[in-house]
Amino acid sequence: MFFEADDSSNLPWNTTKTGMDLDSPYYKEVRSKMITMTRQVMDLLDKLKEEKAKDNPFESQTLNSSVEASLKNPTSVSRVLQEAVHLNNSFKFPVDLFNPKNKSKSVRISYLVSKEKFEAAAQHMGVNQPKEVGRTAFNYYFENEL
Repeated sequence: MFFEADDSSNLPWNTTKTGMDLDSPYYKEVRSKMITMTRQVMDLLDKLKEEKAKDNPFESQTLNSSVEASLKNPTSVSRVLQEAVHLNNSFKFPVDLFNPKNKSKSVRISYLVSKEKFEAAAQHMGVNQPKEVGRTAFNYYFENEL
């Protein structure tokens, strides 16, 4: 954000001209608009984090997978600006993508083992994440014992 004025005395500088005058009505107005414009971005980031924290399989993380897909097909800012007829002052994300109601019929299995046993099993399986060790062990049991 840049401040411009024909008369530099109207700029929201502090008295030493080394920073912003935080009490300036111009600064307060711009700050308020910046907060409004970034609020939905912050909400999106919170939702992305919340969706991952629920330990959903990636296939069920609809919002995260949509963001991931968009990162694989980026659009340049100049192209967006050339094609845009009107840009809004706020960012909007599709709320309906966030954790749809039809969740998978999966069950979480969780248990604790010693670090030594985990490391030995992980090395033997060729994986390194606890989730992968658990999934590999379960799949082995399911395929060989049932």
